[in-house]
Order: sequence, then structure tokens, then C-alpha cells
Amino acid sequence: MEAKYQALSVEELNAELALVQSLLPSGDADKRAVFHQTFQLNDKNKDDHITPGDEFVGLVDKLFDRFGVEKTEENYAKYFADIDADSDGKITLNEFVEYIDKTALAYVIPALEAEIAKRQ
Repeated sequence: MEAKYQALSVEELNAELALVQSLLPSGDADKRAVFHQTFQLNDKNKDDHITPGDEFVGLVDKLFDRFGVEKTEENYAKYFADIDADSDGKITLNEFVEYIDKTALAYVIPALEAEIAKRQ
């Protein structure tokens, strides 16, 4: 993730930081709706769960692209296990959103802020 940020300008970094912050629970409710929409779009059988395989790949592919995560079976399995908080073999909307929030706060925002600080 950090390598991707090194290629961005300060303006692009600030825009990315603003976008990520707007997606947090205290941010823009309309922007957070994208999580629900993405989840519903990839819940192919409409059972309110995402299962391993095509449903999960569809759910995280754009996130993998955005953050430079290699699309391997190992990474899909690792991230599925990380997101599946109760380890029941399926991901709920709540688990997905909580994982996004936790990752943004613990990794994405600090990485963006560190890269911006290095350039000032």
C-alpha cells in the first residue's frame, strides 16, 4: 500500500485521505452506502452472506486493485478469514463494513498521513 502512495502527488494524497475519511462512520452517509450496494451486488444468491469463491472475489477485487493487493488464492483466503470475524464461513454486511472501518483507521489513514508528512 505504501509503495502505491509514493507515486501520488501531495494533492492526490490529500484527496485520497479526504475520501477515506468520508467513508468512516462519522463521514458522509451517502458515501458509506457504497458498502451496502457493493455487498448486495456481490451477494449473488441474495442470502445476506458472502461466501468464498466468486461472491468474495467480486466483493474485494476493486479493493485489491486500489490498495495493490496481489490477486492470489492465498490472499483471497487470508482476507476472507480476516473479514469473517466469527469464522462461520460466510461474511455478513456488518462484518464487511467493520473490517473496512478497522482497516481504514489502523492502516490506510496512517499510511496516507505518513506519506503526506514526509513531503512537508
